[in-house]
Amino acid sequence: MIPVLNTILLQKICKEHDCVLVTADGMVFNFNNRMHLKMFRFLAEYAAEFIPQQLGLLHAARIRKAKRGLYVGFGNVARGYIVDYDKDSPTYKRLIPYLPHKQPVLNLFERFYVLEANLAQLCREVEEMPYVFPEYELWVDKRNIRDKKFKKVPGGYHLTRRGLISILTNPVYIGWLILNGDIINMNNHEAIIPLEKRYLFWYAFDNLSEFTTKGEKNDKRTISSRRTFYQKKRTHYESGLLKGKIETPRGTPIYVHLSEGIHSYCTPKQGIVMDSRQESEIETDLIDAEFTKRLFLHLRQTHNFDMFRQWVNVVIQKQTTQLDIITKQLEEIGIQQETILDERLAIRAHINQQIKDALAANATADSEKLRERFEQEAVQDIERLRKRAARLDERERELQARLPSEEDDQQVKTAQIFADFQTELAQLAEVWDEKPEKEKREFVSLLVEKTILSVVSTHWVEFKIHWKHLAWPSETLYIRRKFGKFHKWTEEENEFLREFYPNGDKEMLLSSMPDRTWSGIRGQSSALGVKRVYRREYVGLDENTSWSDYEFYQALQIDPTSRETICIVDEGTNSELSL
Repeated sequence: MIPVLNTILLQKICKEHDCVLVTADGMVFNFNNRMHLKMFRFLAEYAAEFIPQQLGLLHAARIRKAKRGLYVGFGNVARGYIVDYDKDSPTYKRLIPYLPHKQPVLNLFERFYVLEANLAQLCREVEEMPYVFPEYELWVDKRNIRDKKFKKVPGGYHLTRRGLISILTNPVYIGWLILNGDIINMNNHEAIIPLEKRYLFWYAFDNLSEFTTKGEKNDKRTISSRRTFYQKKRTHYESGLLKGKIETPRGTPIYVHLSEGIHSYCTPKQGIVMDSRQESEIETDLIDAEFTKRLFLHLRQTHNFDMFRQWVNVVIQKQTTQLDIITKQLEEIGIQQETILDERLAIRAHINQQIKDALAANATADSEKLRERFEQEAVQDIERLRKRAARLDERERELQARLPSEEDDQQVKTAQIFADFQTELAQLAEVWDEKPEKEKREFVSLLVEKTILSVVSTHWVEFKIHWKHLAWPSETLYIRRKFGKFHKWTEEENEFLREFYPNGDKEMLLSSMPDRTWSGIRGQSSALGVKRVYRREYVGLDENTSWSDYEFYQALQIDPTSRETICIVDEGTNSELSL
């Protein structure tokens, strides 16, 4: 039908050209007739209102169906479920679990619980999977398959971080039906999470959901939402050779950050300033390159790995021996417990036989009194066996506590990795560039206890390496970066330049702003329109060296023009191999 707003224009055109309008139902409208004009306008308005009225009626009907638990197209079907489109089925148009996807959903809830709400770790584990949900089987109705909305990968479907949170906070998995924010039915369909494991859902919901099921703010929430979750193409995660092994002098972990296409080791700031990079961002390539040089130097100078072999043998032998001893003792305790059980059974059998003999001699005797009498006679033996069993139980608990822990198992695994990599470690420098980033970081993790990164002056950073190799001493590197600390000029600094730059002493200006170079001071003064009175003066610093750099040179007693990395080896102590 023609919209109402266009009816007047249509009537005017038809009237001017002396045309009549014939509709499909046979009605004829002559717009020179005023009655036909009014009738046409009435029908046009009625038609315009008909569509929204019908839509409203249809929507109300869909809501009524949805409240009965039928799927009517409101939102996507939750992963792990499909809609039953079999008209002969008692669950027609209802959600039913799809078994190939049911277990992966349950696995996500269980893993989140085991990781103690560590969503970042769960995201990393999910990302490493080839797929989370397998492809749909051929019998599944095509209306359940939404390849355009699901993240399709070879072999099945994957998840984004957002999709993962959506699963972990969706009450549909415990059988609930929620419509327009209201809980309609708590037993609407078969739950994927069984009743005995409901705690898994509520644990994830409380940690992740922004709101409660009542629409109130969730005060239990511990994990805030993030804007992005990188899937597979995680360039900034792959960069940073020392990721996980680098920290600040305070022990705060340093993370890898991508900004303007440059990867940096990002130090958490103390008192964040919005436009300040300062020491919070140090290029990963600069630090990694110097670290790799030291690593290669040590590997080339280490002609044998006897210390590694000795350590590997000690660790493995120690744990194997301890495990054998404890296992044998536990087996002996088991044998003794079985012996005690046999003795107890023998005492009970003897008591029963005594009762049987007594009843055979005197059929009128009270069997219960006989049992009490014979048990009283055997009470000392029973108590002795009970105490002995209790001592064995206590001993068993002590031995169980001494069994190798998960950390001890990891130590042995690390030792075995060392044993496997001995030959390759000796030749690592020659094949380093051919290795993937993940494998490089594994080598670094094996050889490095920790590294400490800090800023000591405008352009110099201090980088300490604590090796795990017994023969490699700890060492401190001082590395110069091309671009040093950066922060915007403050109004106080600008006022200082206006007052003292024209006639102030150069050394005084530099020492008053220790992180500013003379080149920077001169450029800012020019931007402020402040000119300096010419004078001949010598400070001994080039234009790109700050006063804090100069003090650093003085402390280490090195040439102020030096740009080479400085290495100071700690000859007094070697880094212990403590894995």
